[in-house]
Amino acid sequence: STANVKITGTATVMYQNGRYMYIQDATSALLVYGDLTNKYNNGDQISNFVGAYKNFNDLIELIPVDSTFSAATAGTAIEPTQVQVEDVATDMMSQYVKISGVEVAATRDDAGAAVANTYTITDNTGSLTLYNQFYNASYYDVVEIIEGTGLTVEGFISVRNGVAQIVPSKVYDPSGVESIELNENAPATYYN
Repeated sequence: STANVKITGTATVMYQNGRYMYIQDATSALLVYGDLTNKYNNGDQISNFVGAYKNFNDLIELIPVDSTFSAATAGTAIEPTQVQVEDVATDMMSQYVKISGVEVAATRDDAGAAVANTYTITDNTGSLTLYNQFYNASYYDVVEIIEGTGLTVEGFISVRNGVAQIVPSKVYDPSGVESIELNENAPATYYN
């Protein structure tokens, strides 16, 4: 961590979940990581707050001084930027993105077991890791990850050990059709 710095000007909140809050101003996006008394919504404007910058596994975050984060004024909600997998890069840290038409599958280790909270998202331009930071209901509003094809992922670009990945805020089927996995050994039930 560095010494505390005062962030002057106004930033817009994009997303807050537990200790994670993503903000942006006219120049960049930033993860604010720490306990905050005030709760913020997408579009809320905050200004003149204090925190210390920290590099955590190559992810730059601001550790907040809670008392300097005052109540917000309402602003315009921020929509994620549409990108493709190949567009995601380490220099886009904490940016709010949306990737459509992807396949989401659990990442497997060498023995074939699912790696906890880790998925691979693939589109026609490549693949990257999706890490579900928001899985523990004791600390977060849980983000449910569905697996399948033709899905849309919204979330934030993170960096872990020099590699860009996505921390999702939402994974959904834009057709509105819920995907379920059938148990091939269960008897099928049909209704007319």
